[in-house]
Amino acid sequence: MGSPPDYRHARREAVAAVLIWAAALATTVGLSYALGYGESATASLWGIPRWTALGVFAPWIVFFFVHVWFSLYFGRRRG
Repeated sequence: MGSPPDYRHARREAVAAVLIWAAALATTVGLSYALGYGESATASLWGIPRWTALGVFAPWIVFFFVHVWFSLYFGRRRG
């Protein structure tokens, strides 16, 4: 006896969401760490510390659009 199609779809969606979340976490933490330590930690970009602008805000913006694509693609797909 197989699982219902709705369960398989929800499980696939949950696995994809966790993978996207893990990629966003690794990107944010990795970039913030790489840019936040060392000689360039005091550099600024538009008045914001460079490591914050490129390590936090930029990945959040990128992953916002990944989230929108994910929601539209997986929200309509069935089976």
